Amino acid sequence: MTESRRTRKARAPDALELTATWISGVLLVAIVGFLVWDARQPSRPPSFETVIESQEQRGSYVYVTVAVRNLGDAAARAVEVRVRPEGRDIGSEAHFTLDWVPGRSMRRGIAVLPQNIALGRLQAEVVGYAEP
Repeated sequence: MTESRRTRKARAPDALELTATWISGVLLVAIVGFLVWDARQPSRPPSFETVIESQEQRGSYVYVTVAVRNLGDAAARAVEVRVRPEGRDIGSEAHFTLDWVPGRSMRRGIAVLPQNIALGRLQAEVVGYAEP
């Protein structure tokens, strides 16, 4: 072997290598900074909003699709939702449970009610949940 093959001279990085290194460093610092900032922010407890999306008559039952949105940062499990006609008629109400609703997300469920309810006059509400 020749002498030039055995010893390699170190060369200076070119402009592309320097640019890629600087960009990677800036992105790394930005990500770490964001994670530190996010970890220091207070976490809001679960807070729910319900919306009745649709009501469909199928045979002798009414199927009501309800969207449940968790407005808080923390997740909730076993979220129980009650759907009933507006007013005092509690005999025709339905319940369903959503297993898991993460923070700042939405899940849907379907309640099944008897046919003799007034369509369009329903209300849905979250009546309980468990903390994970």
